[in-house]
This record gives sequence, C-alpha cells and structure tokens, in this order.
Amino acid sequence: MVSRFQAERPGVSIHLQDGNRREVNAMVAKGEVDLAIMGRPLDAEELLAEPFARHPSIIICAPTHPLADAPSLRLSDLADSGFIAREEGAGTRALTDAYFHGQGFLPRIVMTSSSNETIKQAVMAGIGVALLSRHTVDLELALGMLRELKVEGLPLMRSWYIAHRRSLPLLPVHAQLRSYLLERGQAIIDSIQAGHRALASGG
Repeated sequence: MVSRFQAERPGVSIHLQDGNRREVNAMVAKGEVDLAIMGRPLDAEELLAEPFARHPSIIICAPTHPLADAPSLRLSDLADSGFIAREEGAGTRALTDAYFHGQGFLPRIVMTSSSNETIKQAVMAGIGVALLSRHTVDLELALGMLRELKVEGLPLMRSWYIAHRRSLPLLPVHAQLRSYLLERGQAIIDSIQAGHRALASGG
C-alpha cells in the first residue's frame, strides 16, 4: 500500500519503522512517528485510530502436517500440535491468547519469535503451527508452501487501522496517506491477493 502511494507521489520520501503493538503505540503516543498502520491499537485517549480494511487471522501449518487436509477441525484437535507464537506485547500474541483463553484451550508453545517472517519459515520447516494474519501468509498459501487449517470459528476477523496522535495536526502528505488508505486500502489488499492467486495458477 505504501509503495503504491509513493509510486503516485515520487517526490515523497518515507522513513519506515516497525515494531510490535506495544512499541508502535508508544511511538505514536510520543510523537516519534506520524502515522502507524497496525492491527490492534491500544485504547489510548491520545491516539486516533480508524479502520480501513478487513484483517483475518488463521492457523497455518506445513503441507506435510497430518491435519493439513482435514476438511473441518476443532481447536481441541490441535492439542498435540506445537504452536509458534509472537512475543509478549505483539498484537497477534494478544489476539492468540484471548482466542485460546475464550475456547478453554491451552496451547503447547514450542517457539516464540518477534518476527512474522521467522514464524512462517518455522511453520514451513514443520516446527509447529501458528495463528497469523492471512495477509502475512497469503503468497505462501497461494503457492502451496503453507496450508490453512480449517478450524471451526476461524478466521478471526479484525481490522487494519491507520493511527496518529490526536493532538498533533497532520502535515498535508500525512493527511494524503491517511485518506489514501481509508479510501483505497481494502481494494489494494484485494488486488494483491488476486495477483497471488493468478501467480499460483499460472495466469
């Protein structure tokens, strides 16, 4: 999304920082970043966060996982599977913990990581399964490098947000990016996913 915005405005220079939910919220609250794209903002009075796209989360596994082809699963069916989780403070970790707690399920966590990319690679290597944003793994799913486990009640649906500090007025370029995401974010995600499916089918 950012690359498409920049392609239409070649004079814009972007300084990109990443971090988990706790870190990004702190950077926005302190005014260290102007805008944040995030999955789950903290409930803070100084932040203004607006949803701009749907954000599904799913459980993924390696194609060789014994349950990869199961047409329907309960969460309890994964009791013997090791889970790879994000670190404490990450939005995905908070979502995962809340989901498991609500289902009365105690996962066997075999690895934690602060990197979604590392988690993807670990799942592909057969170390365990993981609950991640579908957008994080869409290409790997399309190419058959990962599989989605068809667990009842999933995907968990939340939203992508664009957030900024309420008390700091946005500069024109920041306001343009905010409007761009609010107006076109979902359509861009949809087109990227369609491109992944076309790539996988050879189209």
